[in-house]
Formats: sequence, C-alpha cells, structure tokens
Amino acid sequence: MNQKGFINLIVIGIVLAVVLGIGGYFVLVKKPPKPSETQQSSQTDVFLKKINDLIARGNGQIAECKGGSVQYFYWGSGTALPVSVLRKEVNQPWEVRPGILNRSPGSPIKEAGVYDLGVNPQNCDEVYVVTPWAEAYKSKNGGKTWEAINLGGTSYSSVSWGIVAINPKNVRHIVIGTAFPIHSELTQYRIYQSQDGGQSFYPVELEREFTQPPTRTEISNLLF
Repeated sequence: MNQKGFINLIVIGIVLAVVLGIGGYFVLVKKPPKPSETQQSSQTDVFLKKINDLIARGNGQIAECKGGSVQYFYWGSGTALPVSVLRKEVNQPWEVRPGILNRSPGSPIKEAGVYDLGVNPQNCDEVYVVTPWAEAYKSKNGGKTWEAINLGGTSYSSVSWGIVAINPKNVRHIVIGTAFPIHSELTQYRIYQSQDGGQSFYPVELEREFTQPPTRTEISNLLF
C-alpha cells in the first residue's frame, strides 16, 4: 500500500470515529422515556376515558363556579377510581386533581371518596369537600392541595351522608354537615358552620332533630 492509500485509510477511520461518536452522543442524550413515565401517561388516558364514561352515564356530580366558568366533577368512593375530584375550565379538558388521603386509622383505603363538594362562587379556587369518613377538607388552589378541617371524624367508616353549603349572600358563611354512626341502626347528623371563610368551624345546635338525612335546601333554610 502506497503512502496515499495509507493516508486515505486514516482519514476514513477518523471520519467513522467522528460519526459514531456523534451518533452515540445523541443516543445517550435523547434517551427514550422512562417506563414509569410512559405507564403514567397511559394510566391518565385510561382514567380520563373512565371519567368521560361516568359523565355520559350520569354518574357523579358536577359543581359549577359560574363566575369563573369552572366546573368540578366528583363522585363517591364506590367507583374505585384513584382520585375523587376533577377541575375543568371553559373550553378546556378535565384536569385530574390529587386524591384526598383517607385519615381513618387502620383503613386499607389510601384515598377517600367524596360525598359532597362546594365551591365559593366568588373564588373558584376555594373548594370544600366532605368524605364518607366524617371528614372535611378545604383547598385554596382549585384542588391541587387539600387541608383537613377538624370535625372530629376519622374514626368513623362509611357514613351515609355529607353536605357542603355556601351562603350565596355571604360567601364567608360555610356550612358542612356529616353523619356519625352511633350504632348499626342509628346515625346522628351533625352540622358545622364557619363565619370567617373557612378558617374555623364550630358545631351548630339545631332546634330540629333530624331522623333522616337533611337536604341542602333544609339546611340552607335553617341557617342562611
């Protein structure tokens, strides 16, 4: 092999090394998505399909904050879905909100369902929920995070009633009702209210004793 051919081989080798090096760089830099990320995206797609199916069948409830054109979709724990609240702004798709952790001692359920939900009509980011565990929660950011409201619950399981009502004439007046089973055949319905925009709640002594779950209209007529 003459000197010219030898030089050509060296040049070709250098070019191949550069090409392979660049290719290896892009292979390392542009990594495929992690399996967990791909799986999470797939689970979200499946979950949102279930939500659309629930809405189409009329399951669950939609609460509206008309002032901001915002809707919240929620349902009870019986649907066995991973979260209980979704938020939707006008002309936008539904957004999954984090689940509300169940604080009931010894319960295998990691997230609680929702019996009722209320939205401040003047602030669509202010949301209240009551769960089947005699618990209540408040969110100040549209359901992204939740803080517990102490109603003395957490040791009761599968209560049969819960309600949230916000006074339309004074949105700082919030009423939350929940049920506390006394024994297998008797349930006590308790009402709590806040006059300071949900900063504190106190029990309400009602003149009327309810033997059946009171409706939101009955509670509103008594307190608003």
